[in-house]
Parts: sequence; C-alpha cells; structure tokens
Amino acid sequence: MTRKTPTALLAFFGISANIFIANISIFEIIALSTLFVPGRFRVKGLFTNTFCNIGFIFLSCLALTISGILNNAPAFNTFKAAGAYFLIPSTMLFLARYTSTQIWIMIIAFKVAGIIFTNSDIQSESTNILSQEGFKFGFSGAAITLILTIFSFLPSLNLIPQFKRQLPLLSTLTITLLSLWGNLRLLTLNAWLGLLAVNISKNRQKKSPHRQSDLISVIAIGLIFPFAILTISLALSFLASIAIELLRILPESIISLDALDKTSSQMTGTFGLIFGGRTEIFSAIPAWLQKPVFGWGGWAKDPNNYFRDLGTLLQDKYSYVIDFEKQNLISDMGSGLIPTHSALLNLVVWSGLAGAIPFYYFLTSYIRSFIHYLSVPGEILPYYISYSFFSSIWIILFSPIGYSNRPDLILLIGLLISFFREKITNPANTSSPLS
Repeated sequence: MTRKTPTALLAFFGISANIFIANISIFEIIALSTLFVPGRFRVKGLFTNTFCNIGFIFLSCLALTISGILNNAPAFNTFKAAGAYFLIPSTMLFLARYTSTQIWIMIIAFKVAGIIFTNSDIQSESTNILSQEGFKFGFSGAAITLILTIFSFLPSLNLIPQFKRQLPLLSTLTITLLSLWGNLRLLTLNAWLGLLAVNISKNRQKKSPHRQSDLISVIAIGLIFPFAILTISLALSFLASIAIELLRILPESIISLDALDKTSSQMTGTFGLIFGGRTEIFSAIPAWLQKPVFGWGGWAKDPNNYFRDLGTLLQDKYSYVIDFEKQNLISDMGSGLIPTHSALLNLVVWSGLAGAIPFYYFLTSYIRSFIHYLSVPGEILPYYISYSFFSSIWIILFSPIGYSNRPDLILLIGLLISFFREKITNPANTSSPLS
C-alpha cells in the first residue's frame, strides 16, 4: 500500500537517517515505532517474492541469538549483532508504504545531508572538503546521487532522441572521471556494471521472458553467483593490468596515484582484484570452517589473532602483495575481532550456515528479481535503478553492517524492492525518479 506524503516529510526521513542515538538512526527509530501501529502491514508479506523474501533475515537474527547462547557470548554483543540485522527487514515494513520515487527523494536528502554530518569529521582532520580525500569521505555520495537524478530527469525534457539514448553512457563516464580522481574505484565498477545491465535490458526488450520456477531460479542463482564474482574479479585484474600504466600518464590532479598503486598491489593474486581488496575473506572462511553450523557468536573475538595471521599466510600463498603497514595498524588498534568486513561474511562467521543461508536466500531472491526485470519485454531498466542495485550488492558483500552503512543499505534495498513491486502491479509505470 502506498500513500501520498509531503516531499518535506520524505526529505526529513532521509535527513534523519544521518542522526544516531545509541547507533540507531532516527529514521530506523521512526520505522520501528510503526511496527506497533495496528494494521499497517503484515509481516508475512516479507516472506514473498514480491519483497524478495527479505523476511528470511529474521531467521538470521534468530540464528545469531542461538549462536550467542551456544558460544556464551556477552549478551550485549549478541543483542547488537542480532539487532543490526533485525533493523533491515523491520524497516522494510515502513518503506513498503512508499513508492520508489518517494524513496529516491529520501535517498537524495540522506546523501546531501550527509555532507553536513561528514564535513565536521573531515574538518577535524584538517582535510579540505573539495580535495580528493574530501570527495572520498565527504561529498561523493551526494555528488553521485545528484548526477543519477539529473541524468534520470533529462529524458523527460524535449531533447534530441540520439542524445537521450546516450544519457546512461554520459552518466557512467561522469561517475568514472570523478571516481578516478577521488580514489573511489568501486564507483567505477558500479557505474559500468549498471550501464551493462541497462544495455542488456535494451537489447532484450523484444524477447519474451523465460518462465521458470521461482525456487529453481533462486537456487540456480545461488550456485552461480560465487563463480560470477570470481569471474568479475579476474576480469578486473586483466583490465587493470592493461589500463594502469596508461593512466599513470595523467597528472595527479586528474587521477589518484594512490588508487593506481593500490590496484597494482591487489590485482596480482590468484583470485583477482576484488579478493585482493577484501582480504578479510582469507580469515573469515577458515574461521567458519571451524564452526560451520552456528558460528562464533556476534562480534566474535579472534583468539590470539589466530585467524588474522592465518589470513595473512593465505594471502601470501595465493600470491597477493601483503600490506604489512596496514596489517600492523589494524593489530595496533586492538579490536581483536575475527576479520569479516562484510554484511554476508559477518553472518558466515558469527552464526554459521544457520544464519547465512536465510540471508543468502534473500540475496539470491533479490538478484533474481533484478535479472527477471532485465528480461521483461518493452521494459528498459532505468540507469539510477541499475546503479543502485550494484551499490547495494557491494555493501552486502564487501562492506560491514555498521550503523553508518546500515541506513544506506536499507534505503537502497527499499528502492529496488519498491521499484520491482511497482512493475509487477503497474507495468506501464515510467522510469524517471522525478516523474
């Protein structure tokens, strides 16, 4: 069910996602408060393909709780771990009432307001907000969101048709230039994958989608997805090996040399560039193998840095360049946790298969909905939707589920689910976020 809501209120929701009380955003608190309003939404709706089976994450929360009990983990750690994942499907109960356009307005407000809240941190570190570091840690999110909005709005104007068709490419090139300058390589990856998906939807719009069992599709995607990530990782290493030396010709005012050096060191290993950038997986998988069913409990401690050191040995075994300065810095920080740095790997280590399988079922359902939309006749995927999808996948696979990342992930998932739901109920709905 959707509702008419003033734009100012939608903007407030987005802004409130930057303000935290005890590591829970005001936005999430508002969403949780609606759970106690009778008749708002049925929880069982989240256990359907229409909502990408996101309700299965509740089962992951249950597994985290059981894991905490079995491992005698501190109650606060268990509550904090289970609570972080509980907030994702719970907030979907709130976002389910809004259209994708309304959620995009929330995202714009969230990203733009984020400049204000991150600018104070940047200034405290004596970093110029308009510098490369200022872009990376300050206004990159707002800049990309506004670029996506502008290029999604332009098609509604009376423009030359040939120019309209090139808007996704122009948006991709703009994001790529910004990311190369600001040392945010993942923006480039998301931009080009987004463009690829848009072009696939264009080329397939005259073909009829192949009908297949939902369960079979989800299982097939679940089996293929890890190999797809590995293939992309190896392909990125190949492309980087060709492009890096050419890019070094450019002056540092245009491209970040630190990004090139980092890429050079991460692309050498057996499994490619992505795994070189997220080396926590070399510690997380051995930890999971020791406790595969229920894991180690929320915020699991790494006994004597055993898994961190084992991960370093595995990086060396698989020919990755080891950043010992970074390793020593992390050890000196003294967190003492088993390395994960991923919303999915957290569950793999903390709750084992019991928590990871329900979450992975949601993830594959989510990917299936995206792939299914690409095959719908006559529907061209909007670029901002495609870019947002790959951004959410990156957060799930390679970013921690900390309080600062969680609202971003929730809003992106809410945007995609709402968009797909609208296309099921109203296929003629147009694609511009501002329409």
